[in-house]
Amino acid sequence: MTRSRELVDKLKRADVVVIGSPMYNFTVPSTLKAWIDHVAIAGRTFRYTSNGVEGLLRGKAYFVLSSAGVYSQGPLASFVHLATCLTAIFGFMGLDDVKVVRAEGVAYGPEQDEAAMVSARARMDALLDG
Repeated sequence: MTRSRELVDKLKRADVVVIGSPMYNFTVPSTLKAWIDHVAIAGRTFRYTSNGVEGLLRGKAYFVLSSAGVYSQGPLASFVHLATCLTAIFGFMGLDDVKVVRAEGVAYGPEQDEAAMVSARARMDALLDG
């Protein structure tokens, strides 16, 4: 429980939470899920009230997400659960000012990989500057 306390304390001190993650099998990698399980704690990052759940965190969250294919639009869009999962969990904990940056199609070859990374980096820089 000490490790969870340390992680929650660090999270509570943050003005901005930045999570970089690949999409594995359309959702959250197991290591990120384990971290979430350490910080999503009733009474510490959210609480139950007579009016429902209340998130106890404040601030912004930026999710920088990569995927081998393109899933933000088109016929495979319904397969993407990473952004929706993270947005829901962090919203549950009180962070509802969320921005998602995607680097998609990184498995389509070196040019597409580089273009996706350059685009994601520019979008992230714009978010951090604004």
